[in-house]
Amino acid sequence: MRGEPTNEPSWKRNIRNVLKRDTDKGILKNDTRGEYSWNGRDEHPKWSFIIVEAIDNLGGETTNPNLYDEIERLGLRDFTTNWKMTVQGTIERHSSDSEAWGGNYDVFYSVQGMGHGIWGLRPQYRITNANAQVSSPHKSDIIDSETEDFVNKTIQAPNYALRTIAVRRGQPAFRAKLLDLYGSCMVTKCSDLQVLEACHIIPYSISNDNSAENGLLLRADIHTLFDLKLITINKQLIVRVSSELEDTIYRQLNGLRIRPAPQVNEEMFTINLRERT
Repeated sequence: MRGEPTNEPSWKRNIRNVLKRDTDKGILKNDTRGEYSWNGRDEHPKWSFIIVEAIDNLGGETTNPNLYDEIERLGLRDFTTNWKMTVQGTIERHSSDSEAWGGNYDVFYSVQGMGHGIWGLRPQYRITNANAQVSSPHKSDIIDSETEDFVNKTIQAPNYALRTIAVRRGQPAFRAKLLDLYGSCMVTKCSDLQVLEACHIIPYSISNDNSAENGLLLRADIHTLFDLKLITINKQLIVRVSSELEDTIYRQLNGLRIRPAPQVNEEMFTINLRERT
């Protein structure tokens, strides 16, 4: 009588070897028990990869409100109530400027110091440059293995090229359009280009609308307060400041009337403001 085979069948060894070799595409949960979890392309990419792509699309440095808008535009994740807190936590865990840094993947830096809400992407993690480097025959001489691993995972996101093209034709052009129309914050009249941001009245992720009728040019802090609905604009185009800001300098903005540029369809502009509220 033939005994039971003592050697593991070769096909099982082959499967195990493939899983071990490609653990960067999945997760080796328990080597002894042979437990693996596979990350397929149809799953949502990690928040860290989405944030990298969003900041890169915005030129490598950005404020929190612009970052949130860009992430919404990408539409790569379902947005929970606290998704913005998740984004901030992810950034801080991947930045040596933060006390929350986990010591792994120092990807982001604080542009003006912690607490100012302006983040940058370290040069070696810029997707555009890194993508070119990865295609280089001497890529190992240009970027270290940690960066290469992060970039490879990032640029494999579904439809990466198409989304990057769409985004680069969207946000920068949208901001340029509003700058050309207004040149200053529509509420405060601040004309410092460094702090002026393009704001979608109805989020792009919902409206898919980059028209001037769906845009406001706002100073960065006003943009944040508008996102938080602490500053609103009613259908009469009157600025309303929340009572929560009663004892702040923003209270003096209450009652101001904004004016869309002559080239903007005021009826559609007003409809968008009404639908937002």
